Amino acid sequence: MKKPKRLKNKFLSIKERMEKENNKQRNLLEAAMSSQFGSYLSVLEDYLIISKSRSKNPMSLGNIQMSMLLGLVTFQNSTTIVRKKIRLSNDDKEKEELNAQLSFFKLVVSIIKNIADGIVWRLFDYKRADIRAISDKKHHSGHIQSGKGLRKELEKWAYVFDSGKGIAFMNDLSNCLRIGDISIFQPNGDIIIEEIKAGEGAKKGSRILRQTRERKRVIEFLSERGGIVNNQKVEISSYDIPLKNMLKDVLKLINKAKKKGISYKKFGDYLIVECLDYNATLEYAESKVKNTKIKIKDKKEHLMKKWNKKMIRSMSNKDIIGEFCKNVAPYSIFPFPIDIRLGLMSGLIFLKSYLNLEEIIKMFERDGWTVELEDMNQQQYDFIFTLSKDKYYFKFPFVLLLRIMSEFLCPSVLLDSVNLDYERSEYGRSKGIAPSFDLEHQLWD
Repeated sequence: MKKPKRLKNKFLSIKERMEKENNKQRNLLEAAMSSQFGSYLSVLEDYLIISKSRSKNPMSLGNIQMSMLLGLVTFQNSTTIVRKKIRLSNDDKEKEELNAQLSFFKLVVSIIKNIADGIVWRLFDYKRADIRAISDKKHHSGHIQSGKGLRKELEKWAYVFDSGKGIAFMNDLSNCLRIGDISIFQPNGDIIIEEIKAGEGAKKGSRILRQTRERKRVIEFLSERGGIVNNQKVEISSYDIPLKNMLKDVLKLINKAKKKGISYKKFGDYLIVECLDYNATLEYAESKVKNTKIKIKDKKEHLMKKWNKKMIRSMSNKDIIGEFCKNVAPYSIFPFPIDIRLGLMSGLIFLKSYLNLEEIIKMFERDGWTVELEDMNQQQYDFIFTLSKDKYYFKFPFVLLLRIMSEFLCPSVLLDSVNLDYERSEYGRSKGIAPSFDLEHQLWD
């Protein structure tokens, strides 16, 4: 009996899943190295430059949104057409060419949305906890359909700009705005989320009043600075503490890879970062690149020799290309030159981190904390261990470790924030924490 198409992926072996994922990443890399992408690169550079330098200018942000909207609608509609052609084609060569086009469309859409996420982060003044709450929705941002619904959204969007009531943003341009159709950022700091209906008698939106469970949950979470997340009571805790990161060192690492092809760096005994620049490796003979990879691999394995392999976590920028990782800052706001930001978004620059979880645990233990690790076989990556001191305890979420691996935040910042929360906590407190750093804006752009 033939398996239903919708269940096909459930019957794939681990090896087949890995091969499928590797093929996807390889196709995206080939798209990034294509002349077609090279010809579109200047457009993406303009988006990044304008969105960064005119981050609060309504006219500039309005113009760039229209250009990005046109690009997204064009590429998303082209994706639908190409997929249909692939299904109907019996020619392997034609399928290969169509798949190359499909990868190009997916890559450009991914980068445009990453740039749009950067615009949203700036409009939110880098308030991570607020952005995280409004992006906490299971399905991806919508496929933009040209039609009556879009026309209605554009009418409302244009009205906001013409009336001078703030900066309007079309939510479907981004990954992270997943509730409502249009977000309005008013001069007084208020944020209005509009839900636009295309049909007759469409209900007008108002200030975050959409009567749905998701919307109510977000309203409550933002207004009360906390709520229920994954059946766990969570509150937004603000920390006015110095933020330290390793981004300057990572930038040096990337620049070294741009010259030599491959580079790596070890930070303390808790993190190893390796970088590969595919444009730079093209300038080397294949044998030299291969030997360099082997040499770097040998050095990396030597550095990890004393690490417990079961306690190593890794992450790379390729893991999130074409995906939305709501717990990670978009590369479009990293304080790097424009070409490096685009390199990370496209995969032309490969950046991978290896975290020694044991060293992170030791850091807390040296400071007087008792650490209880979650069952490694049952970890869902919601909470990775529990910290306790006296009658206080708190479940440490895996997403905080992502800030070390993907954003290169110094682990000491996490220790400082936990210690501060311990000092001002209630007796026996056990609720979770969504950290909000007052100085977050100093890290980006």
